[in-house]
Amino acid sequence: MAERPQAAAKQSTTTSTTPTTDLPRNPKYDPTKPHITEQPMTAANWYKHINWLNVTLIIGVPLYGMIMAYWTPLYWKTAVWAFMYYFMTGLGITAGE
Repeated sequence: MAERPQAAAKQSTTTSTTPTTDLPRNPKYDPTKPHITEQPMTAANWYKHINWLNVTLIIGVPLYGMIMAYWTPLYWKTAVWAFMYYFMTGLGITAGE
């Protein structure tokens, strides 16, 4: 039993670390320049602080739904399902864990 802790200690001291300086870097990368989240939002850089993927999805998905709803006929069963589904999703957001 006394051999196991010594073997574990020897293994932990002999681990090697690989240098990260060998990795290729983007030539535009400047480690001295602060990240955009550390800079204040101004009129000149406001667009850099926006997550454009989220903006596109939050605007695009409902817009696509409204456009397609114009050309899709609404049936009684579909309207009932949409009404029930609306409340089920609300419960999933508020009552879900």
